[in-house]
Amino acid sequence: MWKAGLASALLLLAACAESPPPDPNRIVAGNAAQGELYARQRCVICHQIGDRGGKIGPVIGEAMKKAVERSTSFEAIVADLERTNPEHREEKRAKIDPILAERDPERRLRLWLATYLGDPRFENPSNRMQVLPMSPEERANVLAWLLSLR
Repeated sequence: MWKAGLASALLLLAACAESPPPDPNRIVAGNAAQGELYARQRCVICHQIGDRGGKIGPVIGEAMKKAVERSTSFEAIVADLERTNPEHREEKRAKIDPILAERDPERRLRLWLATYLGDPRFENPSNRMQVLPMSPEERANVLAWLLSLR
């Protein structure tokens, strides 16, 4: 019996592992309506969406404003990370460097959000948000919905 429980726990841990960095040239367009449905079922546990939801994380609209700010000031965030936690910077280099290289603000925001959804601690190791198990299609849908909130 305990072996079945251990196997289930290992499968859950594998599902919650951070995802590899997104390819900036392969971020696909998602379905915003499906992304909203996903968010109202899963993200609402911690985040307020509309008049419903948790209080652990920020209200989704405020989180999007912060995402725009962070993607815009990403060089300064990374410089601070290099100064305060160079080991984390090096560990997350494959995720951070493509965002730094992106000069188009809209593409940079999309790449930052796609990376964040797969690894919320990629540029802030003390972030409390957990990795949510999402398929690439679910991630694209949530990304489309978040971008529609601006």
